[in-house]
Amino acid sequence: MDHEVLLEDLIDKTVDTIFQIFVDFMARCAKFEELADAGEGFLRGFYREQEICRRPPLYKTSSVVDEVINSNYTDELAEYVEAGFNKHENVVKNVSKLNSCKLRLEDYLIKAKVLLDELESLKHNAIDIIKHAIDEHSSDCVFNFLQDTKTQQAHSV
Repeated sequence: MDHEVLLEDLIDKTVDTIFQIFVDFMARCAKFEELADAGEGFLRGFYREQEICRRPPLYKTSSVVDEVINSNYTDELAEYVEAGFNKHENVVKNVSKLNSCKLRLEDYLIKAKVLLDELESLKHNAIDIIKHAIDEHSSDCVFNFLQDTKTQQAHSV
């Protein structure tokens, strides 16, 4: 009888500990998903800004573009055309946004790596607890106890 009480206590403690590890594991999984969603937004922003940088300038060879330039010619327009149809302020702003997205992505990658390491650690903790519980009592004894418990529950219903 004492053996069954000890085994029951061991199983209760093991189940409680494993349940707490599971709760922690799921909380970190949810946090990882939040990081992934936010990181996806920064990645989209990075690609958007990158595409703006890659966008080819307007071609002056088009007769329509050439006619608009000639009919509205000013020094400011001449600088704009000479700069490849890009305003200096816009280029600086675009590069700044690119850098900001890159830094945030790197930060989110570091946070995601930390979460993955924590998840790995929780997994190993759960495995170690189960191994320890099995080592404390032979697996046959634990299996028989669990089978007896299931049988008792089935008869009580």
